[in-house]
Amino acid sequence: MTFVVLFCFKQLFNYCLTKIIKNNHLSFLNFFLGGLFGIFRGVILVCCVLFCFKYMNLDNFEDYVKYSIFISFFSKIFIYLFDFFNRV
Repeated sequence: MTFVVLFCFKQLFNYCLTKIIKNNHLSFLNFFLGGLFGIFRGVILVCCVLFCFKYMNLDNFEDYVKYSIFISFFSKIFIYLFDFFNRV
């Protein structure tokens, strides 16, 4: 269910973003910066999914973190972002 909701949200966001880009006739710089924004958006999306996953599956989460490279990496990013937005 979570995947379907996130997928629909992503598709809606991509549709709106594509419509804005096509209407504004953006340059290569804007295209490049959009790619960087896309990477940032992907990291945020993965952090949100891991946040939801952490609270849905508390029993096995420590095992996943222990044996995974990406979960521990994104968890550190999530903790940093969470602390950053709590200070603001």
